[in-house]
Amino acid sequence: MPVPGGTTASPVAVPAGDCTYGYDCVPTGDGNPSKITVLDVSDPARPRVLREVTFNGSYLAARRIGASVHAVLALPERTVPGLAYWPSTFVCGDGTSPRAIREAFEELRRANRALIEGAELGAFVPAVRDVRHDAGGDAVDADVLGACPGFHASAEGLGVGFVSIASLSTDGEGPLSVTTVLGRPGFVYAAPAALYVASPHAWRGGGSWFWAEPEASPEATTVHAFQLADAPGPRAEYRASGVVEGRVLSSFSLDEHAGALRIATTTGHSPDPAAHSAVAVLRDAGGILEEVGRVDGIAPSEDIRSVRFDGVRGFVVTFKKTDPLFVLDLADPAAPAIAGELKVPGFSTYLHLMDPDHLLTLGYDASDQGGFAWFTGIQLQLFDVADPAAPALAYRELIGTRGSTSQAVTDHLAFNYFAEKALLALPIVICEGGDPAGGYGDLMTFSGLRVYRVRADAGFTYLGGVAHATPETPETLRDACSGWASTPVKRSLFLEDFVLSFTDGEVRVQDTRALGADLARIDFTAP
Repeated sequence: MPVPGGTTASPVAVPAGDCTYGYDCVPTGDGNPSKITVLDVSDPARPRVLREVTFNGSYLAARRIGASVHAVLALPERTVPGLAYWPSTFVCGDGTSPRAIREAFEELRRANRALIEGAELGAFVPAVRDVRHDAGGDAVDADVLGACPGFHASAEGLGVGFVSIASLSTDGEGPLSVTTVLGRPGFVYAAPAALYVASPHAWRGGGSWFWAEPEASPEATTVHAFQLADAPGPRAEYRASGVVEGRVLSSFSLDEHAGALRIATTTGHSPDPAAHSAVAVLRDAGGILEEVGRVDGIAPSEDIRSVRFDGVRGFVVTFKKTDPLFVLDLADPAAPAIAGELKVPGFSTYLHLMDPDHLLTLGYDASDQGGFAWFTGIQLQLFDVADPAAPALAYRELIGTRGSTSQAVTDHLAFNYFAEKALLALPIVICEGGDPAGGYGDLMTFSGLRVYRVRADAGFTYLGGVAHATPETPETLRDACSGWASTPVKRSLFLEDFVLSFTDGEVRVQDTRALGADLARIDFTAP
């Protein structure tokens, strides 16, 4: 299965084809079919395929909960050749009787149904092929499943495509369950017993708008809720749908607590004075997610850049020229409120709860230019949030100048904090120099994995880096910082005192107690 994927108005750069941080994108999948393979690795030297499940929909996300895996897949709307939406026998106003109109639509419905049922399975609706293998590796059982049963249309009536949840056991045994709802793909959030898909929509002017008054609420997010269960086998049952004003930023914009869904949204973009953010609380009311509480008007003229929920607390960062960190009191679902606020330079794109009293964040520093702000270097911050009414910045670490970037800024899976050793690893490209009035750095000084020790009582201690890319000429050094550079390192892994650094082409191993020298290097591209 695939691995997912200026000025104040400038979006944070998101890698092409990827969308984990939705400031300027919505996850839609890559358009390719998807496949789940279950392997028996009890003998590491001889892994054996137990099961292969192939979908005609593209992969959005997957969650493992206990011994169950739930994969979310999207199939865009596809037009059936010959399908019509209006009878050809009359036009509005030609005097056709109401009875004749009803009969014409019934005939059209029968004709369309025949076209759809006669189409090849999987050409226009979700379809799955489930193949199981015996001890010798041969396919012994194969099933082809369509979207029905387990097919639902939400109360919003968004018939623009299909979103499916496929559930199966990690041991390769038991039935495969597929549940599908009409709708668009989006961000996926999973709780222990529930899964949500949040799909942002925007009114571009003209035409109809499915929710509220378009001029007053030009952005909305539909949310589909699924109940997760394990007996008699893993499955996701469609439960309810709802709509909230504004757009979500990422999966971290959603959270479930005590049966209520909390969702953070922004309507508009900074620096528009009409831009505003909110956190709404939703509950299932007979198949519809209804809003039961809301705190609105968070940081007018700014937009949300990061969100994190923790039980009855919520943390929201917005940005225009500074980084207001808001601490929310969510103890009463019917009356969520802002408990405290702190303004600091720059903004955070990822918030990590290091312990109950400290928030570790990653983002960009910013330079206030009066009417706007330039994004500058990478910024690490450690906030003391023990008192929700008085959050405080405890420590701050600035890295590089404008053009410096990290994979972890837009993909939280690249952010690696190892609590047992108090170690933090960040894939990063560091640029230095350049015009302090907003120009990019003119020299790349590091590209690889940077390792810190992070403690609540001591802040950030730089331990060293695992270098991967070393341009050889002044020209290539300058070119690496001419725009938002990509980060060659994508992931890292701590194993006790050792750190593994992964790019698309290699893995390097170093000792965190003596960084700078490779203990091992594996080239994935070598024959």
